[in-house]
Amino acid sequence: MNKKGFTLVELLAVMALVAMLSGVAVAATTKWIVKSKKDTFTNYEENLQKAAENYISSRTDLVVPGDTAGTNISAADMHDSGVLENLIDPIKKEPCSYKNSYVNVKGVYDTADSYNITYKYITCLRCPNYTSEACSNPVFSNIKIVDE
Repeated sequence: MNKKGFTLVELLAVMALVAMLSGVAVAATTKWIVKSKKDTFTNYEENLQKAAENYISSRTDLVVPGDTAGTNISAADMHDSGVLENLIDPIKKEPCSYKNSYVNVKGVYDTADSYNITYKYITCLRCPNYTSEACSNPVFSNIKIVDE
């Protein structure tokens, strides 16, 4: 007898295998998408810090070395001066808050008798679906928060 084709059991086994592989692929892809969105916010925080570095490089009078509170530089100021690019929330596709995001910059002398200054940066980024940990720290949130 000449058998051509597959039995019902063979077809069901292949379909079950394809369903399992599809489930694993969807779960891995979803996890990757969530991680890439979180990485976007981390990159935005790094961009905010780099923009603050560029901003104060030509405005060294903004940061007073030894000031324990530091100086808050708003993302709006950096954006308006052209050193900060647009920051768009990857989840809601809305812009992050430039008025409520800032970088706290402290200038610290390397030694007591030195004129070398090291700058320390603390970044507060506020987006529709994300807020940096530094934003909730009352020590660094001495900037006026404005409702948009």
